[in-house]
Amino acid sequence: MSMQIFSTFENHVFLEIAISNLEKIGIHSEQIYAVPLDNREETRKIFDTMHRSDGISLIDIAMSLATVFAVITASIGFKLNWGPIYWGLIGAVGGFIIGFIIRLFMILKTNKKKLRLKGKQS
Repeated sequence: MSMQIFSTFENHVFLEIAISNLEKIGIHSEQIYAVPLDNREETRKIFDTMHRSDGISLIDIAMSLATVFAVITASIGFKLNWGPIYWGLIGAVGGFIIGFIIRLFMILKTNKKKLRLKGKQS
């Protein structure tokens, strides 16, 4: 029965020293398997698919601004001709469009940088 030990290390000179020390102890080099675990870089996508999501939402700011604009324009709509319902809907659509454009601009501005997976190298 043999025992297997798995561990992760950053790719460094100390890893080479540790492997050579294992060989000095008596572990054969055929029994040591070192694999670099580098973080991948990937480009950000604007729209998520059903199978892959990066956790960035395009409509979070849009929904917040739609709510704020709907409440404000519905309040003002009591004094205007079309009434609070129409002005609330107009404010909601306007706030959503403004929020969507803000978030889209923020994502496209940061899209030039590669998304690096979080954490250490190993």
